[in-house]
Amino acid sequence: MKKNFIIALFLLALPFFANGMGMPVSEDIRAAESAATSDSVQVMRPYEYFFKYLPSCVNVMNTQDIADFYLKEPSALNTKFLSTFNIQSPFADSDIKVHNMGDGIYIWEFPEPEDVPMCLYVAMVPVDGKYKCLTLEKSIMVKWVVGMAHEDGSHSSFLETDASLSAADFLKLLKDKVIPSLNSKP
Repeated sequence: MKKNFIIALFLLALPFFANGMGMPVSEDIRAAESAATSDSVQVMRPYEYFFKYLPSCVNVMNTQDIADFYLKEPSALNTKFLSTFNIQSPFADSDIKVHNMGDGIYIWEFPEPEDVPMCLYVAMVPVDGKYKCLTLEKSIMVKWVVGMAHEDGSHSSFLETDASLSAADFLKLLKDKVIPSLNSKP
């Protein structure tokens, strides 16, 4: 089952890899083959990592067992999976602190970003039987914006805050103000 999940994850993530590196989507397969056989390693840009790669991986997770396997420590998605295509994450595994918040919710904490709209936190949250990536992004107008990258590549911003938040504060904000609006069930 894990092998099939990895294959499905690769197929779903491939367009995001190629498009995120400035190549036309029609070049996806050739780009992956080239990256896999090339000796050179390409470093993924942080924007693609936060808003294309992580959401494309997380959005296909549909059980807590799969999420637990891939999200409880960063190396599976952050380095191992990417390295099979000679792609390097913009972050070392040691740069990412994982907070297991219970109920299948994981929050990855990154070094405080200097650039807009990079993320301090990415929360992987089960919503209606699938996982979603919710982000705490550095903003120009206020200190932080809570957002989400969607499967179709679009992005939503939910609310703004000037507060410095811990991972627990971020989760409380998500549970109080964002997650209820994502659930299709009343």
